[in-house]
Amino acid sequence: DDGKVRTGFGLMENLTDRNAADKAFKTGDERFRVLFDNSPVGMILTSADGRIGRANDSFCRFLGQTEAELQACGLLAHVHVDDREEVGLLLELSGNIPAAAEPIQGVDWRFLHANGVLLWGQLNSFWIAEGGAPHSRCVVVQDITARKQMEEGIRRVEKLQAIGRLAGGLAHDFNNLLAIIMGRLSLIHSSAGESAETSEHLASAEEACRRARALTGRLLAFSPGGVPKRQAVALVTVAQA
Repeated sequence: DDGKVRTGFGLMENLTDRNAADKAFKTGDERFRVLFDNSPVGMILTSADGRIGRANDSFCRFLGQTEAELQACGLLAHVHVDDREEVGLLLELSGNIPAAAEPIQGVDWRFLHANGVLLWGQLNSFWIAEGGAPHSRCVVVQDITARKQMEEGIRRVEKLQAIGRLAGGLAHDFNNLLAIIMGRLSLIHSSAGESAETSEHLASAEEACRRARALTGRLLAFSPGGVPKRQAVALVTVAQA
């Protein structure tokens, strides 16, 4: 009553666990930042509507643009026009965070470099949450352009091989038919009593068969094991043809 402190009451709270959790969070956040900035794979952080908040150096090199240039546009602006609708639907770029917030793994999409070159990127994406509530999406893009070009080259070779097999089969069958026709023409031509007009027609037919046989020989050059025939020609003749 006289203003002097006679008794003190104190409350003590154990902050060990909370401090450890805060330290772990800061450590985890720092580790993520280091991983994000130094990752050899392209990484970006986007909002729910696809606006780019952060882009690491690998992603900037992938598209040939600075982080500021990437931030000026949404993610879809850097996706190939034919893939934008699919990307928008898959990432659910509506501005609202989906309730499920499921990760996306191993999806191949086409991107455009700043110089207009077509690129392929394999995309993985997951939501980043704080306190159990997702707030931004992390998108990881691995450059698979070289792999796609190799696969396209393999498909092209396979198509050429299929065409070669077809051409070879047609050429052999056609040669067999020509052999029969040539044989019959030779028999008729050697027969006695043919007129001059008939002889002329037969000679013309035999010449057409020889030209057809030469044509099938060209088809055989495309078949497996076929070797093109080489011969010396005048360039002027080839150019005029």
